[in-house]
Amino acid sequence: MKFGTRLRIRNVVTHLPATLDTVADAVAGGRLEPDNAAKAGVDHVTVSDRASGPELAVAAARTALKEANWDPAGLDLVLHTWFYYPGHEMWGPAHYVADQVGAVNALPFSPQQGCNGGVLSLQEAALRLLGGLTGERRALITTGDRFCEPGFDRWRSDYSMAYGDSGTAALVHAEPDERDEWAVLSAVTTTAAELEGMLRGDRGFAAAPREHGPVVDIRSTKKEFMRRRGFEVYGRIAAPKVERALLTALDEAGLDAGDPRIRYYALPRLGDGVVEAAYVPVFEAHVKQAEDLRLGRGTGHLGCGDHFANLADMTGLGLVDPGDVVVLIGGGVGFTWTCVVVQAWPGQA
Repeated sequence: MKFGTRLRIRNVVTHLPATLDTVADAVAGGRLEPDNAAKAGVDHVTVSDRASGPELAVAAARTALKEANWDPAGLDLVLHTWFYYPGHEMWGPAHYVADQVGAVNALPFSPQQGCNGGVLSLQEAALRLLGGLTGERRALITTGDRFCEPGFDRWRSDYSMAYGDSGTAALVHAEPDERDEWAVLSAVTTTAAELEGMLRGDRGFAAAPREHGPVVDIRSTKKEFMRRRGFEVYGRIAAPKVERALLTALDEAGLDAGDPRIRYYALPRLGDGVVEAAYVPVFEAHVKQAEDLRLGRGTGHLGCGDHFANLADMTGLGLVDPGDVVVLIGGGVGFTWTCVVVQAWPGQA
């Protein structure tokens, strides 16, 4: 999908809890195996003591709306996505976010694509905001997760990554303005449904949540899947999908892969082994001039929030200049991969 420079992100906000859980403490307390400490790729993760994922998302959204001086009643869409349990069963977290921020005229809904949900929500918002069929012009996209006990072990529920809690929010619109932080140039999604079993394993279908065990155990489901399909299956299938998403997104953004304006590729906040299996070789082969940007050492994997947190950090830390192009890549259970090309605004695309 090519957008030109019509689709804009006014601002992006990350809300992180103040409590930190360090790798050193996790190892010392027997909550993380020493040989897995380096693989997690973090110094510490952010921990919410009480606030749920949806509440963290609301906190980020309120800050974003206040900073942009946007009236929440003027929002047309609220897209909220999450990865882990949002705090209630058979419930509408997107409607909760809309109600809590005062988005009384917005349509709330939730694209569910695992950790790819944030960037896929951006693509979905683009379809509606630029489609011209409904008159929608402003969208709030939020993510929120709390990866907490007793059902989730942030250090050991998954391989080679540690999970942190966060809420993120992005204000997206189709009314270009010089106050915007980013222009969204393109977005492309690829998929490999044959990998869905990585988070299902060999287990039958349960009748109720956590019937398979008291703690989410992604390690076991991945191991079961790979025993059947081979331990290299993920990288073998994922890398071509990532490559296709990258090259198509650059083409639709009107950019050659060697364009010097492509300053960074911002990877998900996963362990080094995970990103190096499917992401790094593809980017090093095609956008050699760009810097490999990894910003998760102080947060851990934020589920759906990695990509918006990356954008917020790039702006907040002054890592980009006007006109710089950044490639975001996300991947989520299913599997889907979404590549989004953005330009720091005011830009020169």
